[in-house]
Amino acid sequence: MNHAMCDAQGLVQFLNGVGELARGASVPSILPVWRRELLEARIPPQVTYTHHEYDYVPDTRGTILPFSDLSHRSFFIPSSEIADLRRSLPLHLRGCTAFM
Repeated sequence: MNHAMCDAQGLVQFLNGVGELARGASVPSILPVWRRELLEARIPPQVTYTHHEYDYVPDTRGTILPFSDLSHRSFFIPSSEIADLRRSLPLHLRGCTAFM
């Protein structure tokens, strides 16, 4: 799940809807609301929010945690590797999540 596209409540509603359809419902009890037009850029495009998460990071050399080599990256962990990691956990922790 990409948190930029869906929050936990939206994911739960989606999965409940899929479950209802799998159990034979003709439509889910909560219908999706697409509202994709909310994601369209204005014409002309204009910035209305300052994203401080991309502000300059101050010099942190000499601190306990060096932040000078950080980078923003997205990555994908295949379900087979998640299964391997789960198998390496103690038994009481293996059921911590079922999402993959």
